Amino acid sequence: MKSSQMLLLAGGAVVVLAGIMFLDDTPPDSFVPVKRPTQGRLLIKGKRVLKYCPQPSALTYSNLEWTAPGGWHSVDKPLTKKAGSFTKAQWQGVNLGEVICQYSSAGVSGFPIELHRLIGKVVFEPIEEIWKKTHAGTKTCFSRKAYNCPFYQRQREDQQPFPEMYKNIFQFDDKAKKTNPSKS
Repeated sequence: MKSSQMLLLAGGAVVVLAGIMFLDDTPPDSFVPVKRPTQGRLLIKGKRVLKYCPQPSALTYSNLEWTAPGGWHSVDKPLTKKAGSFTKAQWQGVNLGEVICQYSSAGVSGFPIELHRLIGKVVFEPIEEIWKKTHAGTKTCFSRKAYNCPFYQRQREDQQPFPEMYKNIFQFDDKAKKTNPSKS
């Protein structure tokens, strides 16, 4: 082989080796974890109203159902007619959810009484330390006193009349008519 061919071959080998080195070099790790807020309710707007499970003395049994003031009703048909003490509150959801309050029975049966509120009682995820995460989307507050398990209900917003909603959605206003009177 001639020296010019040898030089050309050596140059090609250097270029190939340099290319391999650059291709093999992995970029630095660009993954940056996203910081998530410690409390989900910061992401959701709306007025919060402090609430508690009903006191055991407020529970009433009638027509095969336990009820309490504030819209609380038994989850299942009760197997006991005497309420004992408050045992726990359980929240289920993702940022927003519902609360179920559990009471022991005073009778021999030992079956718990569980109360929840019917539709429209949305509760923010509890953030107090007494609420412990027990499963994905579930937090439980174990206590003998209902007032130890506070939670915040989302207050329903006032609903506007439909013509007003329509106007806000399509952004009709009287200013357009005043600035361009020829189109009225």
